[in-house]
Amino acid sequence: MQDQRGSPDAVLRVEGIIKRFGSVVANDGVSLELYRSEIHGLLGENGSGKTTLCRIIYGQLRPDAGKIYVNGREVRFRSPRDAIRFGITMVHQELSLIPTLSVSENLVLARMSGLGVSRDSVYREAVEVAGRFGFEMPPDVPVYKLSYGERQRVEIVKALSLGARVLIMDEPTTFLTRIEAERLFDSLRRVVSSGVSALFVSHRIDEVLSITDRITVLRAGRVVARGYTMDFSREDLVRLIVGEREVPRSVSSVSPKPGARRVALSIRGLYVGGDLGQISVRGVDLDLFYGEILGIAGVEGNGQRELFEAIAGLRKPLKGSIVIDDTNSTDLSPREIRDLGVAYVPEDPNLALVIEYPAFKNIVILPTTSSRYTRGGFILDLERIKNVFKNLVRAYMIKIEKPEQRTSTLSGGTKQKIVLARELHIEPRILLLYNPSKGLDIATTAQLKQLVISERNKGKAILYYSSDLDELVEISDRIAIIYGGRIAAVLDRSEIDVYRIAYTMTTGKDPGKQSQST
Repeated sequence: MQDQRGSPDAVLRVEGIIKRFGSVVANDGVSLELYRSEIHGLLGENGSGKTTLCRIIYGQLRPDAGKIYVNGREVRFRSPRDAIRFGITMVHQELSLIPTLSVSENLVLARMSGLGVSRDSVYREAVEVAGRFGFEMPPDVPVYKLSYGERQRVEIVKALSLGARVLIMDEPTTFLTRIEAERLFDSLRRVVSSGVSALFVSHRIDEVLSITDRITVLRAGRVVARGYTMDFSREDLVRLIVGEREVPRSVSSVSPKPGARRVALSIRGLYVGGDLGQISVRGVDLDLFYGEILGIAGVEGNGQRELFEAIAGLRKPLKGSIVIDDTNSTDLSPREIRDLGVAYVPEDPNLALVIEYPAFKNIVILPTTSSRYTRGGFILDLERIKNVFKNLVRAYMIKIEKPEQRTSTLSGGTKQKIVLARELHIEPRILLLYNPSKGLDIATTAQLKQLVISERNKGKAILYYSSDLDELVEISDRIAIIYGGRIAAVLDRSEIDVYRIAYTMTTGKDPGKQSQST
């Protein structure tokens, strides 16, 4: 399934791109060609190097090695401005429009980088571009009043009005409804028919099979396959994305005892909104039991973050219920939910710490913990807090010079350990761990996994999301797979299989259930 290289029809060609971040090789000799008037799919699981490659092509990152050619000419981009000058634009998953400005003002602003640019002429040109490709644009409406799909169409019109000949589209359908996605595809086909080319980055295999002409698959930073879309099946692509690998289950991981099957958390019909006004969680039903690790698997951007934040009280549900033990917590505050015995660890420890504080003070920034260490009910007992912190440093093997060291000077892994130590120190009954190993080294991640299993073995209920599928498979007792904001499947321990999970994560369909019904 290999295409000929160096085709004269290639409007964009990258050769041997290498990009390292410390010891991590994000792109390892990646080569790719984009032809005129084609939609080229770029597939790969989380961390496969897709976004890094796109950012290099767009000038946001510089490669450590390799070359980029535009229409046969070698180019070196120092910034996105350089890429735009050569007709390359990128529509990010997180859109760059200014919400308080109108559609027309956003379009004009994109072109007002030099002198002598007429606001009226820029807007007329943008409207003409929108009409030509079938984009409906309410010109005087503030962007914040538009749906995510409408905002995305404005972004594409903005790109085309800048003279784009290559559109890089990073996960463009993540926040779209099915109808909005179909509208986007119709518009994209019109754009491409005019001679524009599109690099379509997506985790949704069915969409890639329906909209693209050719496909490149990345795994662990390398190209593992490329070819015409018609030559791939859905099953082919899943196997290429995941690879042939066996993930060992943790030796310490044992199934919950029958007597431990008491419901800790019950979610019914839950709908939760996202940051951009979209519905990110759609009718989720889910139970978490005491004495188990329930893993949440899903490609990033499928509603898992919003789900965790709703459970923790950081995001109010639109509809449905969340019950912790026997208490309806749907409308409770984060503090009230913590008082029910729930601890939440986000993927970014900076969100859970005051980084300008001395490290030891971060164990008492929450009312739940600070009230334990006061004298007379008002004054913090700093010496006692330091002694407790020293005990946590030893127990969790936290690398730190002294308790007074400023938190901002610590590594990401050390900060995450402090958050975990603080949360476990209060002896919660339910742990919500959202991608807690992100950015941690191998040794620290291994320690984290053993710690989580140890807490499960004490009878605690643990909801665990990780972008590392192997990590989830290794430690989970059950795995719930989220796709498009819905739970597509819940697998018991005996059903957990890397291929089955990856297939469901990328298609929304559980092949195990399909085979059982045939």
